[in-house]
Amino acid sequence: MTTDMAADFETERLTFREIDLSDTEEIVAWRSEPSVYRYFKQPRRLTAEEHIRWYQEHYLHDPSRCDFMCFEKSSGRKAGVFGLIRDGADAEVNYLIAPEARRKGYASEGVAGLCGLAAGYWHVERIIATIHRDNTASLRLAERLGFRQTDVRGDFVVCTKTLQ
Repeated sequence: MTTDMAADFETERLTFREIDLSDTEEIVAWRSEPSVYRYFKQPRRLTAEEHIRWYQEHYLHDPSRCDFMCFEKSSGRKAGVFGLIRDGADAEVNYLIAPEARRKGYASEGVAGLCGLAAGYWHVERIIATIHRDNTASLRLAERLGFRQTDVRGDFVVCTKTLQ
C-alpha cells in the first residue's frame, strides 16, 4: 500500500480496495471512452502500457495518493475507481464510474465515503474536486455533497468542501 490509509472500506452499497494491476483492463476501458476523457486535463485515450507504467513508476511510490476499485455489494461487479491525493491539509478527490454502474448514485456514495476516509486517516481539513466546466453531472454532484465553487482554472472549476 502506498499510504497509511486503510486498504479496504465500504459504504452502504459498495466495497472498496486499493487498485492493483488486475484492474488495468477496466480502468483503461473506462478512462478511454470519449464521453469520459473529454472532461480530463489530458483529454485522450489511455493505453494499458501507459497505465501499467504509471502504476509501477509513480503510483506505488507516491504516499500522497490512494486509489480504490469499488464493487457493488449486491453483485460483486466492479463499479468504478475513486481516488484521493493529499496535499497538506487538503485532499483532492477523483472518480470514474463504470458505464453499467452510472446513474445509480454510486458516485455520490463513493465521494462521501472518501471524504470520511480522508478526514479519519489523513485528518485533512478540506476536500477539493477539480471538475471540467462542461461536466454538469459532476458539478451537480459536488454541490449536492456540500462542495462550493471556489476557483476557476481555465476549463476547470475548483470545488471545495470543508470537513468538520
